[in-house]
Amino acid sequence: AIKSGFDAISDKVSMVGQTKEVVNKDLYLKQFFGGLPLTLYFDNDQPKENPGASASACPLDYEQSYQGYLGKKGIFIAEYVTGLRGTDAEIARSEAARFFDSEIQSGFYDLLKLSENLLFALQNGEQIELHIEGYASPLADEHHNQQLAERRIQTILNHFENYKEGALKKYLGKELTIKRIPYGEKSASGEVSDNASDRRSSVYSPKASRERRVIIGGFRVPANSASTSLK
Repeated sequence: AIKSGFDAISDKVSMVGQTKEVVNKDLYLKQFFGGLPLTLYFDNDQPKENPGASASACPLDYEQSYQGYLGKKGIFIAEYVTGLRGTDAEIARSEAARFFDSEIQSGFYDLLKLSENLLFALQNGEQIELHIEGYASPLADEHHNQQLAERRIQTILNHFENYKEGALKKYLGKELTIKRIPYGEKSASGEVSDNASDRRSSVYSPKASRERRVIIGGFRVPANSASTSLK
């Protein structure tokens, strides 16, 4: 049995004496690391394509991307409030500020906690599989957004490689395996604007901002067991 955020487990069922073709058995999952799946957010159309490199390559790690995004908090709030007055303006201002404070910032700190937990588990002989899904808002064309999702995933891989001066790097591809799953804009909500002329809705709104993300999930691989792909 597999569920993101919980240990993968299996059990054997004896069919001796069974007359039914299907036998059900309850399996009780043990939580893996608290906070999974973990969602992390990105600035609009970031990170940019690196000149001279493949379209999916990215030299930045997530902290660098996050710091640049966080520095634009004031711009995002001001643009989202544009054209509004009175109570509507206050509600919009609060909504945008809360997104930065409660979702963007907390996500970064949760990534640091996850990294520390991963390192501890790997140092103690655990085998772990993570999957990283990359998403984009519907602004721009589908091909561009697919490559953008791949670069967003790469910032997370770069983070793990750089964490504590490479403490996790020796485990990557061995005890720590990572699946890259770039969805691009394919699952973007139909309620999110793709109108480049309406940047308040398509760029600066929290609804559009939530589409620009990666989601990290994973599970602990049981001892003496091959890793099972997450679906």
